Amino acid sequence: MVIHEKKGMAILCKIPDKMHQPKVSICIPVFNGEQYIEACIRSCMEQDYEPISIICIDNQSTDQTWEIVKGLAAADKRIKCFQNVSNIGMFNNVKKVLEYADSEFVTILSADDYLYPKAISTQVNQLLQYPSAAFAFSNIDQIGHKFNCNTNYSYPNYFEKGSYVQLSFKMAKNLNFLTATLFRRDQVDISTIPNLIFFDWYIWLTLGLQHEVVFTEETLGTHRYHDANQTEELCSTYLNHYLSLKKVLDACWESHKSYFQGSLLTQWKNAQLRLQNNFLKQVVYFQSPDYKSFREYVSLFTTKSGLKPTAYYAMLIHLYFMYERCKRWVINL
Repeated sequence: MVIHEKKGMAILCKIPDKMHQPKVSICIPVFNGEQYIEACIRSCMEQDYEPISIICIDNQSTDQTWEIVKGLAAADKRIKCFQNVSNIGMFNNVKKVLEYADSEFVTILSADDYLYPKAISTQVNQLLQYPSAAFAFSNIDQIGHKFNCNTNYSYPNYFEKGSYVQLSFKMAKNLNFLTATLFRRDQVDISTIPNLIFFDWYIWLTLGLQHEVVFTEETLGTHRYHDANQTEELCSTYLNHYLSLKKVLDACWESHKSYFQGSLLTQWKNAQLRLQNNFLKQVVYFQSPDYKSFREYVSLFTTKSGLKPTAYYAMLIHLYFMYERCKRWVINL
């Protein structure tokens, strides 16, 4: 018998014994991941949580990825591997691997990342303790050719419905990575996920609007940055990165307008402005050799046109990409 206990606004549920532990699907979409895929899958095989299935779909890799995956699957019956007939793109491959997930809990693991041994058991216990929570996430290590660091987040251990989204909007960023994030499979409708580079942020935001979220400060996995990283490649310019993040906010608005009321609507608008400002800092200030003169032209333009400060930032992005035209506008004012 399951016993529920109240703790503040949350309802705690006692963890069942090992005989009744729910199954977890670890979903790994991969393309040309021969350098890291074995370490990724072995980190799943070494979890201290037993009822898991490891689902890997190769997206017609042109390297040795498929051979490596097949070899690992032959040695461990928990691994189910499939290969697409043709390359269906990164996003569609993610959706496809999720369709194979038949467990109560699911995590998506990039083929170049890996989990620490207690990752799954820790987060399963969290979600069992908080049955109203849609997903659990944690701190992770980040490694790359230029740096090694830890996220070192100090978030609340429990987010009430909507509070995760409020904090995400306030910081204008995704609070967690795919790595070391475990969610309830029945809470995610795969067919409604839009084709976005940062589709995971969309998932977390839409879940956070409707459900509670839990977090642990423990470090449960590693996210790797490298030149062949597909998301990094798709967002190779500051502009693409900004537009990709903005599309997530826009998609959330379109699909869940009824939730954006009062302070949440204000925070959504502020998140849009913060993304713009972050983009400007990266591109205009750090990358443009003519920033000083450009800033003078824009300041003159906004002063003469009577734009308010908030409109100033909104216009700045558009003016940056019409630099020569901007100068003509100012001259003709």
